[in-house]
Amino acid sequence: MARGSLRRAAVFIDYSALRDNLRKWITGDQAARFDPSWAIDYEKLGRLVCGDDLEFVRTNLYTAVPVTAEERDGGAWAGGIELHDHEAYKARSVMRSFARLQEHVETRCRFTRLVTGRMIVRRVELRHGPAFEWAQQILAAVGGGTLAPEDKEFFDRAARVNSEARDARDRLSRRIIELREQGRVPGPLMSAYNWRMAELLDEQLDFTEKGVDTRLTVEMLEQCMADAYDAAVIFAADEDYIPLVEAVKRTGRIVRHAFWDMPNPGWALRKVCDEYVAVGREGLESVLLGD
Repeated sequence: MARGSLRRAAVFIDYSALRDNLRKWITGDQAARFDPSWAIDYEKLGRLVCGDDLEFVRTNLYTAVPVTAEERDGGAWAGGIELHDHEAYKARSVMRSFARLQEHVETRCRFTRLVTGRMIVRRVELRHGPAFEWAQQILAAVGGGTLAPEDKEFFDRAARVNSEARDARDRLSRRIIELREQGRVPGPLMSAYNWRMAELLDEQLDFTEKGVDTRLTVEMLEQCMADAYDAAVIFAADEDYIPLVEAVKRTGRIVRHAFWDMPNPGWALRKVCDEYVAVGREGLESVLLGD
């Protein structure tokens, strides 16, 4: 088939799915080499998943603009939340990662668009309260509406021990923070400070993307209606994209699913697509930018 007769293909990438699953797939020393915010050439990736039978047109990369961590009233704030030191570090790390990705796409990846939604931040407290309420409801249900004496004794003891443990971890956390402020935490142990402190405090800072999947859906449909492609390649794992794929297929276009060659790579989404391509480790190596 002559090159000019190939079907035009647009590639649509859910960046968070690409990034988060890559981290699960590639671990250890290799992970840094495959950081998607600076190492992957998204034009090359687009051409790879299009293969020889589709004419690559453009890669569309969808992600979220992070919440800005700013200094205010002697502390760090993000999204209306006053941050602990370890949380501020994480928020700034997310900001740096996005800025690096933005510069990378703009300066090093041809035929690639970066499309953004927004990000919200919230503090998730892991206080085990809902789990204890759930357990209590089970014990009451099997007891005919009230806890049997032996179950009540067991439940009360568990709740008391949990409360005591939480208080002890709070005190331990304050002591570790004090030692950090005094510069007395050994350097090798500081690398684990941020996530270990989150564990001790029974809480974590959660960054949630909003509107990213909607932007991908709207643009894939808009470009379809504008006859901008004959085939769409969707690099994603979320089954929420299934209605989108079905809508595009009803126009007579084909939809190819692409993802990392790893267990359960969005199999429900893959099943409704016409074709599927798995990007293995050799393929990943081929789309990396040189130093």
